[in-house]
Amino acid sequence: MCGIAGIIGGNVKENEFKLDLMLNIQNHRGPDYTGKYIENDFVLGHNRLSIIDLNPQSNQPMVSACGKYIIVFNGEIYNYKELKEILIYPYKTNGDTEVLLAAYIKWGENCLEYLNGMFAFGIYDIGKKQLFAARDRFGVKPLFFAQTKDQFVFASEIKTILSTEIVNRNWNEKTWANYLAFGQYAELSNTFYQNIFQLPASSKLIYKEGKLQIDKYYNFEEKISNYDWSNVGLNEVKGKLLETLESSIKYRLIADVKKGFNMSGGMDSTLLFELIKKELNPDLTEAFTFYTNNINYDELNWVNQILKGSKIPLNKCLLDVNEVPDFAEKIQYYQDEPYSGIATLAYAKTFEKARENGVVVVLDGSGMDELVGGYDYYSNNTNNIIQGLTSEPFRINALNKELLKLASKTKPEKIFKSKLQNLQFRDIFRTKLPRDLRMTDRISMAFGVEMREPFLDHRLVEIGFSLPDELKIQQNQTKWIMRQVLKGYVNKSIAEAPKRPIQTPQREWLSNELKLWVMDMIKIAIDKTNLLDKKEVLKEVDNFMKNDNSNSFYIWQWVNIGLMCNKI
Repeated sequence: MCGIAGIIGGNVKENEFKLDLMLNIQNHRGPDYTGKYIENDFVLGHNRLSIIDLNPQSNQPMVSACGKYIIVFNGEIYNYKELKEILIYPYKTNGDTEVLLAAYIKWGENCLEYLNGMFAFGIYDIGKKQLFAARDRFGVKPLFFAQTKDQFVFASEIKTILSTEIVNRNWNEKTWANYLAFGQYAELSNTFYQNIFQLPASSKLIYKEGKLQIDKYYNFEEKISNYDWSNVGLNEVKGKLLETLESSIKYRLIADVKKGFNMSGGMDSTLLFELIKKELNPDLTEAFTFYTNNINYDELNWVNQILKGSKIPLNKCLLDVNEVPDFAEKIQYYQDEPYSGIATLAYAKTFEKARENGVVVVLDGSGMDELVGGYDYYSNNTNNIIQGLTSEPFRINALNKELLKLASKTKPEKIFKSKLQNLQFRDIFRTKLPRDLRMTDRISMAFGVEMREPFLDHRLVEIGFSLPDELKIQQNQTKWIMRQVLKGYVNKSIAEAPKRPIQTPQREWLSNELKLWVMDMIKIAIDKTNLLDKKEVLKEVDNFMKNDNSNSFYIWQWVNIGLMCNKI
């Protein structure tokens, strides 16, 4: 896991100065080594977090043996050993970067079809004066870019590009409108900034002579159409899921550094732990979970049950209410855009502790809910994108009326015959998963920790998504098929426990201990932006503080605006 950056076009001396600034700003993503490659018409930079092949020969930017190509790469190619065996190349390293470079030299853009991993990379062809870049199938790793008449700039973080002053810092009002009105974060290519874009998941780009071309390389819909489960028995389905999941886990345990995993009390963490514990050396592995000292929300009892009998140490990471204001400001610096509240802060504590303990790779159970129908709104006939809420999470009346005109809600596309699959597709590629991956990438990399998600192996996602609806939800029980797999490892009560949203005492804290801080942040949001209607906001805040604090989603949105104003 690393940080990448580059500038194509412009004055080389100015570009080298800007590149140094960019690499310094995102140094937290790769504190082990910073490298750059300078030519008259382009500059490339890299921040390295050493995971596989710790030898300095694997530092980047890396130049091909023929001298024609230079690569900067963020992520992991998990099947690099298999690819290395079939690619003839004069290797000098034992890492995956050189294999990726060899794959591009052999197959060109088609190399993406062979990759199993999470990645964002750029390869510059010196002869063609062309940049080729790509992002993994589900967008685990980020890639942002900006373009002017004469230059193209890319990086792993938005703040990195903003530091160049090549583009301004104006906010994208339509993105803000969708977020405040419907809870939608930036989708596809848009960000919360007007002139900065992200390469969408499953996409590749070519930049040459001032022209930019972006194409989708992974046709998920076509892949799903190739699956037919009509004559496949339940045991065979379970076997296929288990076999693929075990393969995915083994891939994601490949590392030359100390490893760990995040725990909650849910079945996702339980299944992950049951499958990886036999692969782990307890002396070189640690578990992490967060808590807030509130018995109504903390899952320590569940986590202790799951780890019972294991020799793997559990790190209990406390988020105290008194540290929220300062920690929220710190995490906002790394997030660049809005994030989802106190739960994100609590989760960040696990990565902070991991780095403190020398754990650089952390496995996580993200993705299962989207994979096999885990959210409550999959079965209660709503089009929500927020799990666990029973009341309206937004306050449209409190928005600037002109801003509200720009808002448009993302509805499930009717791609598949199954309504459930259409909701899953929306969540995987448009709403929930992109949001969650964005936030977790930024909080893990804030502390120089690589997060890996075994449930997001594209082979497993395709299998799980393609299954009939009745194997995902039965009698309102979500993730049914995965529960059947889990029953082979744990008792029935754990396997059939209902999904619990990851929660913290956010609403209680915001309306009590953090009340003054909340008011300060919202005042900044009102005074420094034109996003909100002051009168309506103050009315809603007063009601939240005095009468009804059952829903704090919209309060955090407004607090988050204040946090972002402080970082502009």
